[in-house]
Amino acid sequence: MTLPNADNNGTHEPQQRAPGGPERVPGTLDRLKRRGLGPELIEKFYETLSLIYFFTATLLLILTAILLLGSAVWRIAASLWYGDVVSVSLDAIGLMIIGFAIVETAKFIGEEELLRNRELRSSMESRRSITKFTTIIVIAMSLEALVMTFKASQESLSEAVYPAFLFVAAMFSLIALGIYQFLSSRIEPASHEERLEADPDLEG
Repeated sequence: MTLPNADNNGTHEPQQRAPGGPERVPGTLDRLKRRGLGPELIEKFYETLSLIYFFTATLLLILTAILLLGSAVWRIAASLWYGDVVSVSLDAIGLMIIGFAIVETAKFIGEEELLRNRELRSSMESRRSITKFTTIIVIAMSLEALVMTFKASQESLSEAVYPAFLFVAAMFSLIALGIYQFLSSRIEPASHEERLEADPDLEG
């Protein structure tokens, strides 16, 4: 049996009643399909929004890193005039290290979310991406710990405990990365094509 149903436009569309059961009311997906807004179009819309967000975020990260670099250069130039070059230079190096980590993070996001095809990403590429990102963090932490060590030697040796803890944290991150690489390679070994892509010399 078919019953009329009025939608928001005032038009009547039939509702299907199952034999011996309640009538079927069109859901949200049915209404979207009638207006030409299928799941594919909605998925494409959200994917476009995410790409716009990632592009804007990477651009802002690069601009932030440039501002940090400019601030570091300004501090070094000012220290040449007012003195205290060593302390100010160490602070400027710390700013440049933060800027380096920000640039590498923006580059990583751009490569992973904007340039590469996520549907064709293999397990080996995922491990490589995580390895690269973790390496960026370890390098930034190690450089910052080194700068803090120099500052502690200039000011007070009692403050050297903080860069020591930072070094330990960087080493633990590196060890954790090695454990992840070992376990992930045993769970899902790389295919022959992926090994060739990582090392072209294996083809010979």
